[in-house]
Amino acid sequence: MMGLSEQKESPEMSSTSAAAPARAIAPADLAYIAVFAALIAALSIVPPIPVGGFGVPITLQTLGVALAGLCLGAWRGTAAVALYVLVGAAGLPVFAGGTAGIGVLLGPTGGYLLAFIVSTFL
Repeated sequence: MMGLSEQKESPEMSSTSAAAPARAIAPADLAYIAVFAALIAALSIVPPIPVGGFGVPITLQTLGVALAGLCLGAWRGTAAVALYVLVGAAGLPVFAGGTAGIGVLLGPTGGYLLAFIVSTFL
């Protein structure tokens, strides 16, 4: 009979067990993310409605952002909106009015575009 100090540790009880491998992103998830990023870009084509002298128009982008969060869930919706913002920052004219680039993110609408990412996660 073995005493408590002599018992061998089973693999299930090991404190140095190998970490579980990172979960790969499924191809379907990538497709959902890309489609919703394209949907938000398509909704930004609709002419914006100017609001006073603030320089920030009302667009259908907010509908696309809300749909991404509701349909895809928190992390996929956030990834879709982050992809949309990243593509626009890289220079593709996907923002409202066909604008693009870092200058848009640093302008009066930049805070809205960056808040799209946070609001989709919430």
